[in-house]
Amino acid sequence: MRFVSIVVVAATLTGCGYVGDPMPPALNIPQAVADLRVIQRADKLILDFTAPSMTTEAIGLRSIAAAEVQIGEKVVEASIPKPGSAAHIELPARDWVGKEVGIRVVLAGPKGRRSQGSNTVTLRVVQPLGAPTSLKAESHPDGVRVSWAPVAVAALDAGNLKYRVARVPEATATVDKPEFIDKAVEMGKEYKYSVTSVLPAAESLASSDVSVVPKDTFPPAVPANLTGIAGVSSIELAWDRNLESDFKSYRVYRNDQVVASDIAAPAFSDKQVQSGQKYRYAITAVDQTGNESARSAPLEITAP
Repeated sequence: MRFVSIVVVAATLTGCGYVGDPMPPALNIPQAVADLRVIQRADKLILDFTAPSMTTEAIGLRSIAAAEVQIGEKVVEASIPKPGSAAHIELPARDWVGKEVGIRVVLAGPKGRRSQGSNTVTLRVVQPLGAPTSLKAESHPDGVRVSWAPVAVAALDAGNLKYRVARVPEATATVDKPEFIDKAVEMGKEYKYSVTSVLPAAESLASSDVSVVPKDTFPPAVPANLTGIAGVSSIELAWDRNLESDFKSYRVYRNDQVVASDIAAPAFSDKQVQSGQKYRYAITAVDQTGNESARSAPLEITAP
């Protein structure tokens, strides 16, 4: 019986797999943030980044226990993001106005172990930019003209100041003076505009909105260089062509009366004349909306 017992024990030991050395516990250190972006908006520093979803051991990060922002020599506790999510942090800028500082983010994992610092963003913090005021939007021959009062900045930043114009329906443009002509509009349709002051790493809050429904009340240019030749039983007129995109036609005035309209070409042959009679001509241009220009400089000519 003793011999049998030994065999059974040996067989049992032989059938078991090798367990190996015990694995050390996971450290759960978050991977470093790699896409930190920072801008100053009015009196706040705005930080945006993607929180890591993995640990340094390539294990899924279950949670983040703490977040801190290092600004120069100062450390500020911040709101805690969720792993893998877009993170947004806003901090008062007042303590760093007039200074150039390096900014980075450090996160702590569920066991309190801290990540490496994120990419560093160097930022010169400025006096908060004011939002543009006295905003106006009005109809313009080319669409809508948006204008506002210039924003004052320090002399150091004067050459870098720009304005970002936002429009609803959605469109944006950046200009370097307090005026913008929006050519991508439809007459009779409502538009809403706001403007933001912008420096390379700072911006203001958006201005108050202003609305406008553009209307075409602008006539074409006055036809120029009217000339005439007395022909056989006629007077032949010619003038320079109008170049407006919404041009439609010309009207011919003879002795202050319309004698021809809906003329597409810059020329007219007046055959309703009497020999020896003096006539006075002028031309106007009309656009697609029906706006009529002023009359051209008059031309007097005598029929042969």
